[in-house]
Amino acid sequence: MRKLIKVKRKHINKGFTLNTNSCPIALAVRETLDIKRINVRCTCLYFHSKWISLSCSAVRFIEKFDSRGRSAVKPFNFYLNY
Repeated sequence: MRKLIKVKRKHINKGFTLNTNSCPIALAVRETLDIKRINVRCTCLYFHSKWISLSCSAVRFIEKFDSRGRSAVKPFNFYLNY
């Protein structure tokens, strides 16, 4: 299955750096897929008992957000294949 994930400004503002459960991508995926438990790592995320690879744009977003904070990133979209 393929789903468009929209990381919005509200996710960025509510997200925490270096937090696998509350980063902007975790918040956006949780909202889009209506799931409660998720873990986001550098290159993948974990939910429903499986690891899913993230797109290159999502990986770059995580690196930028974690190293430079919310002012360094902008809203973006990516596809999640799960």
